[in-house]
Amino acid sequence: RVRDVTGVQTCALPILPLVPHAANAEAFLIAAHQSDEPVFALVRAQPGRVRVRPVPSYDRLDLLGEVQFDSAAAEVVCRGERATTLGHVIALLETTAVVAELAGLATGAVDLAVAYVKERRQFGRPVGSFQAVKHLLAEAWIDVYATQSVAEALATAVVGAEDPVSVLPGADRALSVAVSATQ
Repeated sequence: RVRDVTGVQTCALPILPLVPHAANAEAFLIAAHQSDEPVFALVRAQPGRVRVRPVPSYDRLDLLGEVQFDSAAAEVVCRGERATTLGHVIALLETTAVVAELAGLATGAVDLAVAYVKERRQFGRPVGSFQAVKHLLAEAWIDVYATQSVAEALATAVVGAEDPVSVLPGADRALSVAVSATQ
């Protein structure tokens, strides 16, 4: 559904679900269209015009909120080609952050599994001494190492790229590797 936010027709729904740290945000950057041209608009958190409803999350560090705009004033910060490029850069930065987070989660999961199989005993021996368990953990560690390497390479490419948009295809592959490794 398209909604008018004081002169800027937003592409997004009037309600934005699952916005990280929305309750603490002073402003929101919204992808929009104005006169059939892509734009990014800045919508400042305005009492009565921007409402945030907390959304429960399993991760207590990831405070989520549902954001609803009600005739909130929007300031266009860029348009046209610059808006398209900014959208790509934002997507790239989001992907980089997710890949790094998944690498950390995968590392933690394998570390916990290794600690567990050292302590857990079956048939009078630590479970980690069984060849099948060793092989599974070795394969998991290879996936974790690949995810860590991909996360580091992606972050390095993003920081060093003269044209960040050129890194996007690699970012999609990095995300795919990270998701596979955490499963």
